[in-house]
Amino acid sequence: MANIGVIAGIVFLAYEIRQNTAAFQMQAADDYVASTIEMNNVISQNAELADLVFRHSRGDTDLTDVEDFRVRMQYANLLRNWNRLYFLRQRGSLDETFWNIHSADMRRNLQTPGVVEYWQSRRDQFDPGFNRLVEEAMSAQSAE
Repeated sequence: MANIGVIAGIVFLAYEIRQNTAAFQMQAADDYVASTIEMNNVISQNAELADLVFRHSRGDTDLTDVEDFRVRMQYANLLRNWNRLYFLRQRGSLDETFWNIHSADMRRNLQTPGVVEYWQSRRDQFDPGFNRLVEEAMSAQSAE
């Protein structure tokens, strides 16, 4: 009879762990989406910043020092957000479907000249595994 209680306890514990993992994955995805929405809102609600990011992402480098700084801070936020997403995936804390959708978005953004230029000047500030992922994505894009 005691063995049945132990087995039931183990089954219950496994169920609770699975529920906690699912809840954590959901929270991680929600946090990523919220930070992405916040970054997008900052740009979309500021016409000057939107213009700067748009122009720079297309390769226009004729910006003042302050404008260049503002754009680079946006790229830094974008890349840090992607690095966090990569980290969560590596830890098994992110649903694979969610990763596939958002990493495809990352690969698309890595085609823009402004993001490429920023990445090349700051790649040493990121996780080595994330570096490999970004470099592979950029290589695949240039091969197409």
